[in-house]
Amino acid sequence: MAYKFQLGAAILSGSIQAEDGIVSTDVDATTADNVVAALQAGDIPSEKLAIANAKILIGDTDGDAQEFSLSGDVAMIVGGVVTISDGVVENDMLAGSIVASKMNNAIFEDLESLGAPTADGEFIVASNAGEFVYESGNTARTSLGLGTGNDVTFATGSFTGDLTVSGDLQVNGSLVSLDVTNLRISDKLIEVASGSANDTALDGGGIQFNSGDSNKSLIFQNTGKNLSSSENFNVASGKVFKVNNTEVLSATALGSSVVGSSLTSVGTIATGVWNGTAIATAYIADDAVTPAKMSIFDDALAATDTHIMIADGTDYSSFAVSGDATLSNAGVLTIANDAVEFGMLNDNVISSQTELLVQDIADEDELLISDGGTLKKVGIDSLRSSILAGSTPTSFGNANATLVVGVNFSNAAPSEDRTLTLPDSPGEGQSVRVKANADMAGGNYIIARDGSTTHTIDGATLITLESPNAAVELVYVGNDLWKVF
Repeated sequence: MAYKFQLGAAILSGSIQAEDGIVSTDVDATTADNVVAALQAGDIPSEKLAIANAKILIGDTDGDAQEFSLSGDVAMIVGGVVTISDGVVENDMLAGSIVASKMNNAIFEDLESLGAPTADGEFIVASNAGEFVYESGNTARTSLGLGTGNDVTFATGSFTGDLTVSGDLQVNGSLVSLDVTNLRISDKLIEVASGSANDTALDGGGIQFNSGDSNKSLIFQNTGKNLSSSENFNVASGKVFKVNNTEVLSATALGSSVVGSSLTSVGTIATGVWNGTAIATAYIADDAVTPAKMSIFDDALAATDTHIMIADGTDYSSFAVSGDATLSNAGVLTIANDAVEFGMLNDNVISSQTELLVQDIADEDELLISDGGTLKKVGIDSLRSSILAGSTPTSFGNANATLVVGVNFSNAAPSEDRTLTLPDSPGEGQSVRVKANADMAGGNYIIARDGSTTHTIDGATLITLESPNAAVELVYVGNDLWKVF
């Protein structure tokens, strides 16, 4: 059971005990003030206050006590331990000077003994004597590990002024970007792809110039071992291209050391000496060489009238045309009189000519004949008259004989049968006349075709003259046929 008492001016003696404790609703404001006064006076022990763990009582604007946890720059735990949070004590919170002796390890005592700096840019540095000293310049940089002899690593950095590197500059990143107008390098040699194990690793290495139109490059190609340029090389006037320090090409000429070529066409060659293989006739234009352009004649030979050049197997010599012919300086070749002899004539001089048919032969046609060894002409009309006037008869005696074109007669009686053979190559229209002897008692005359098996005599191979003074005329009419008249 709970009891409620009105605590006013009444003074109670002894002890008041309330089950479950006294709560705020059990007292009024006056009673509460009296309780606080009793607490301040020590009449009521503080442990009798029912305050939550690590809480404190803070009066509000109405004068009432409120229960709070300590927060903000500090924290309080059970037992009243207050902890100041890290980094919350600022300069404004410090009240006046702090005695150096109150600092941990007496560090600030050393600072007080150091005194004020004497110049701009001085650093406070701990010395190996166990005290602080002022340092500046390279001495301070060395103490900070930034001296000229130190190996320093920075994650990143930038410079707004000049940077001078007295030693080597090694960049291990994947990109070096230089945003400058002009790049000046005093070193004589620039290495690209330094450390490449071999040409395969170097393949594709070089220099590239970036352009919005298209990039320009000078690149090493392992295939073929070439330096490949995407652009033309334009050397200055007066400069040349060299191989092994020997000129091979200038703006106007090939170098004298260039002795081989696979050229398929060239322009006009003004001067030079041809020392190559002979030029085949097929490659020389029909009008390329004229007498005026030939230089095989020296001045002495050129001044000799009507001379020609004749090769002797090693050189050319000058000679005048002589013998059966002469040559004028206009190129006219004249064959001398009586110079053409039988041996000079080809067998086809006559046989290759067009044959004149019998019906086309006219009296004014002419033939070439030898008159006692002298060539002369004879007209058909004269030849006809001579033939019709008769020919010289040919006699055959008591023997076998070959008949001739014309008159054939016996001048001796046959003692046995005798064979008279017709000509083997008769001309069409040629006539062979045969007259037997008056005495035929001893034998007959057998007229036979020549050794050819194709000729016939009116279809027979032979005819026989048996009667004394018998006569016969045989005319060759062509097609291997003799006719008897």
